[in-house]
Amino acid sequence: MAEIGTLGEVVFTVSYDLVRTFQDYKRNSSARLQAHEIIGKKPVTEFLGPGLDSISFAIDLSAFKGVNPKEEAEKLRKIMQNGEYVNLVIAGSPVSNNKWVIESINESVSARDGKGNIIRAKVDITIHEYIENVYGGE
Repeated sequence: MAEIGTLGEVVFTVSYDLVRTFQDYKRNSSARLQAHEIIGKKPVTEFLGPGLDSISFAIDLSAFKGVNPKEEAEKLRKIMQNGEYVNLVIAGSPVSNNKWVIESINESVSARDGKGNIIRAKVDITIHEYIENVYGGE
């Protein structure tokens, strides 16, 4: 079994009888800028610091690839709804020194069996960088 990475306790893996991996990985990084207005001139731009990164990717959940799509989607929703902040590791290395929270999950079901059970679904996930409050207070 080849472990591709993890998002908290969710393990991305590929083997003969189990495929739980992601595709369409996109990372968005930005800077925090402030424009200060100057009368009669163009604004002066100030660099405030780095912004928070976000990452989005899709997971194809298929019973034909050894996973239970309903259970896998529920596991991800639980992490999001509990506000858990987790590590994202790909190829054995953390993607960031910071942890991540699941910001949104969009699930589309593409196949059900004769009893109505989900046998294939695609889950689009957006995670957001989580910075622990080091300044105290609420």
